Amino acid sequence: MENLLTVNDLAAMLKVHRRTVERMLTAGELPAPVFVRGRRRWRPEEIHRWLEGKAPQRIRPAGKTEIVTLPELARLLGVHRRTVERMATAGELPAPIRIRGRRRYWRTAEIEQEIGISPSVANPGKS
Repeated sequence: MENLLTVNDLAAMLKVHRRTVERMLTAGELPAPVFVRGRRRWRPEEIHRWLEGKAPQRIRPAGKTEIVTLPELARLLGVHRRTVERMATAGELPAPIRIRGRRRYWRTAEIEQEIGISPSVANPGKS
């Protein structure tokens, strides 16, 4: 039998609380589980494939930031974070990616492409 992940295993892998995993599952943000004797389990390969689509959250190579948070983007644009939220809602910014539930992140490559700001500005002093 293959090694399947429990809710606790998945929470540990995502570095979130098990309740967050439950919320993500309810919101449809996780791959569908398989049921083994009435209990939810996930195939590790499916979770790894799913995470690859969200890879920028995990990978921040030295000297290169691949994603920025809401406060970082606000600082980058020189506006208040509420203004960034309004811009995102109005479609004036690239669509954010959601990681770990409600948190929003923007890919620096998309920001640079759409509004012409270099990602290196996003984290001054963090190169």
